[in-house]
Amino acid sequence: MWIIGQHVTNYRRVALRSILKNYYRLFAAWFFATAFAKQWDATLPYIEQHRLEKDTHNKTIQKAIESFRITDEQKALLKTLRVK
Repeated sequence: MWIIGQHVTNYRRVALRSILKNYYRLFAAWFFATAFAKQWDATLPYIEQHRLEKDTHNKTIQKAIESFRITDEQKALLKTLRVK
């Protein structure tokens, strides 16, 4: 009985870790997308040099492109920097 309970606890830990990792990625993407609006030149190297994980990288670009706070030219540049 204890072994089954221990496995359930482990499953919950793994699930929680996965959920928190996804929330962290979303937070990081939101942070960098906002940073583009406020400090474009300081933020751009993080995307150009692929310093973020692929999912975070692409989500950052998506969120920045959805923003009204960066120019169409900046959005066009970001679209070329997506990772496949």
